[in-house]
Amino acid sequence: MKIKKYIIMMFISTLALIVLGCAKEQVEVSTETITGYIVIEDNRLYFDEVEIITAADTERMEELGL
Repeated sequence: MKIKKYIIMMFISTLALIVLGCAKEQVEVSTETITGYIVIEDNRLYFDEVEIITAADTERMEELGL
């Protein structure tokens, strides 16, 4: 009797996992790294994005007039 309950529970668990796994749409997530300053003031988050330019970035320096 215990084995029968165990088999039924395993079947239900497997079926639930299959249904839940197939039901959710796979969403591709992309990430981006940005650099900047973060300030929290009066429960507000402020982000000021910055661009880091190295000595090797001569083209970008010319574009910016640096």
